[in-house]
Amino acid sequence: MNLARIEMRQVLIPAVVALLLTGAGSVAAAWDDGAAAPAPPEKVETERGCCGGCARAAAFDEASGCRRAGGGGCCRMERHAGRGPGHGMGRGAGRAGGRHGGPPAVMQTARALVHDHRDAVERQVEMLDNGVVTVTRAPADADAAAAIRRHVREMKQMLETGGRVRMWDPLFRELFDRADEIDMEIEELDDGMRVTETSEDPQVAELIQAHARKVTEFIERGPAAVHEETPLPEGYEAGE
Repeated sequence: MNLARIEMRQVLIPAVVALLLTGAGSVAAAWDDGAAAPAPPEKVETERGCCGGCARAAAFDEASGCRRAGGGGCCRMERHAGRGPGHGMGRGAGRAGGRHGGPPAVMQTARALVHDHRDAVERQVEMLDNGVVTVTRAPADADAAAAIRRHVREMKQMLETGGRVRMWDPLFRELFDRADEIDMEIEELDDGMRVTETSEDPQVAELIQAHARKVTEFIERGPAAVHEETPLPEGYEAGE
């Protein structure tokens, strides 16, 4: 037994010394059994710094913005592109947004419409060949009408400046990825807002139409619809 312990120490002590003197790479070489040494953890540059290795977080960590990689692997930070800071870096790299994303004021307005005012909201959606025309109003509730106008203005500004919301939702993520291809015109009404959204790209027009249907669900079904993911249109091929 004592002999075995001595032999084990003779193996371990040189390895520890090697670690201290030359680093983990030399130890890996010293213990090499013919297999390649494991690659260092992937690091992805983001607006919050560099995220490396396994974050051991849930599927999506709202505080850190980490999304779990496929196959139950490590987490990685994501960065998205758009008009505004980072424009010109390519789709999918440069826009900010966490699980819900967007400034708190924007999300507060959206929550108020769904939780507090939705019973007062009336909505009409006209499908166009290249997009939609929506009329959302609250004729019997001045506070709800004001919230509608404010929310539409906020969302238009986000599209134009690279803001994002609901980045965990496939439809919203793709819609904001392609914001540069969306034309949005708004008309304020006494009791709400008329919005025309169009695109020259047929696929983006489908995204716009799917988004309009989802917003109608928000009003009709409330929080239950808010907490559901929205699939991309059938046959749609998401960009990289």
